Amino acid sequence: MVVTIGFPKGKVNKDEPDSVCAIREVFKETYFYPRTRKEIGKIEWVKAALQAQQLQQQSQQNNLLSTFNGQYNKQKSQPSISNHS
Repeated sequence: MVVTIGFPKGKVNKDEPDSVCAIREVFKETYFYPRTRKEIGKIEWVKAALQAQQLQQQSQQNNLLSTFNGQYNKQKSQPSISNHS
């Protein structure tokens, strides 16, 4: 199973490893939290393909997606709603 998740407003905290940031951001967006890091498998970072117009507007911005390959438990999950004021 391959799950691809983007981080639309995700921010990496100071001195925070990419894997910790990815787990935190996935939890905030999907309410899925792996019981162990082994459950998420290998994390790979790939550049997201942007449409031509977006690429022109955001040429200096790195858009990253994390691809999680691994076995997921069958826990029920639902999106988390947060107030971005």
